Amino acid sequence: MKIYLITLIILLLPFVLMLLSHGHGHLFFNRMIAFAVPYSIIAFPLIVYTVVSLAGRFIGIFSQAAAAVTENISIGLGVTVLLIMIVGHFWGPTHLKVKDVTVESNRIPAAFDGYKIVHLSDMHLASQAGHPEFVEKVVDAINEQKADMVCFTGDLVTRDRQELTGAAEGKVTDFAADDSKATDFTKILRRVRAKDGVYAVLGNHDYHAYTPLTAKEKKQWLEAFKGDIKGMGWRLLLNEHATVSRGADSICIGGCENYGNGKHFPQYGDIDKTFKGAEDADCKILLSHDPTHWERVVLPALTEKGCQPTDIRERKARDVLLTLSGHTHAMQLKLLGWTPSRWIYKYHDGMYEEKAHFLNVSTGVGGAGLPFRLGAWPELCVITLTKK
Repeated sequence: MKIYLITLIILLLPFVLMLLSHGHGHLFFNRMIAFAVPYSIIAFPLIVYTVVSLAGRFIGIFSQAAAAVTENISIGLGVTVLLIMIVGHFWGPTHLKVKDVTVESNRIPAAFDGYKIVHLSDMHLASQAGHPEFVEKVVDAINEQKADMVCFTGDLVTRDRQELTGAAEGKVTDFAADDSKATDFTKILRRVRAKDGVYAVLGNHDYHAYTPLTAKEKKQWLEAFKGDIKGMGWRLLLNEHATVSRGADSICIGGCENYGNGKHFPQYGDIDKTFKGAEDADCKILLSHDPTHWERVVLPALTEKGCQPTDIRERKARDVLLTLSGHTHAMQLKLLGWTPSRWIYKYHDGMYEEKAHFLNVSTGVGGAGLPFRLGAWPELCVITLTKK
């Protein structure tokens, strides 16, 4: 019975800490991030063991033999979960994978046949605090690809810009990185190289929506954050597009601001504004953080049913060959091809094709919340355009 009491105490511990931190919710959250690793390593195995063990005690009312087997199963499952948590916490977050995918279409201009794009997303630099060597590893892996273009699809930070700059201007919010671990990541990220440059958009976290700042302060910090990104030599696309040319051929790169559901995630994206003046471009690539944007706006414009643009120019603007997104992280867990993100997102990770149009959802590089990854490893997607 002692183990059950210990499990109960562990389950109640976060709620006790929350009560003790009343009035300092943002500070509590910051402290909980550091507390999360040891807590989850202890709590999750104990919870699994306790649930199965209690089930065994209930079964024991009817069969002592079955109860003994169940007790052995509960111990085995508890140890398995313990090993999973250890791997997911201490190895998974830095187990970088480079994934090669191909987009084949007759809409790709001849001069861009073989064009290589490195797609990365969701760095969440708060999760890299004290680990600049991993960000260096990511940058080196990008540069090794000798890509034509690098595309970043949002959530560079989790809470505020001090994660990026290393709190160089002083600690203003309790969400800033620990001063002892602060790193100016701009110095590392500005080393990213590609022949046609680095293009980026903002994700829901980049708007500083999850900080205790006032609306005015958030706006000021956001503008400074945009300047930080541009200062790295990255081209930040805010509902606008750019054209990349090879002789007489060209492709159009559009970047939408975050287009979330408007409830929990901000909705600032405007695809019609993004591709205004480039509606007739045959090969358009869209950077948009949230993959539901593709589902809610791009795909319906390709069918005769559903939500339709009211103007033919709008319909052409939404005729995007390739969309690059992130946001889901595949919930940082993927086992035997299955991920719990399937419960929330129809398009949750990897490359999808619908009606000869493509969506690539990156599982991201960093982590939000619990510093854990298993199966849904940090990744770089190397996308090669091939003319059919």
